[in-house]
Amino acid sequence: MNDKQAKIRQERIERVRPWQYKKGQSGNPAGRPVGKSLKEYSREKLAGMTEEERESFLHGLSKDTIWEMAEGKAKSNIDLKTELDEESRASIAELTEFFRSIGRKL
Repeated sequence: MNDKQAKIRQERIERVRPWQYKKGQSGNPAGRPVGKSLKEYSREKLAGMTEEERESFLHGLSKDTIWEMAEGKAKSNIDLKTELDEESRASIAELTEFFRSIGRKL
């Protein structure tokens, strides 16, 4: 970085400094507003619908979205060594060995 670029960078830093949070300062000093969260509101709204209203509402949503509303997002960091039963681990080991035997890397 040459002197001109360093000077421009320093000027930019100085311009935004008054708006930066001070050390130890919270980005939301008042905390979460009192009242229902959007999740709580949505849960109550769906619970108050009739079966037909709920079906109509869910009709326009993808299956993935409906699943996530009901169960939450699927785990993507599952530890296969601890979260699978013995039969499933044996099946995975068998498949792994098969792919290695035909020269495929996993």
